[in-house]
Amino acid sequence: LLRSIYFLIVRFPPVADFAKAVDLRGCMYVVLNEITDPNNVSMYRARSKADQTQLHRIVPATDPPNEISPDYLMVKLLIDFLNS
Repeated sequence: LLRSIYFLIVRFPPVADFAKAVDLRGCMYVVLNEITDPNNVSMYRARSKADQTQLHRIVPATDPPNEISPDYLMVKLLIDFLNS
């Protein structure tokens, strides 16, 4: 979803103008805060054979915020583009 939004906004100036008009930048800051919040709940795909019956498991994020994740980088680029 983020890649699609980024592609549309960067490629089509009217969509970029619309994104600026509806304050998409503010929404992206909220997403950025969720990505970097260490207390956020993360989902991961079950990997072990015992967990194959469960597709997803919800666990508290214990790692430090990943500021080089693809989502973080995409949101950061989108915010920078909308600020220009």
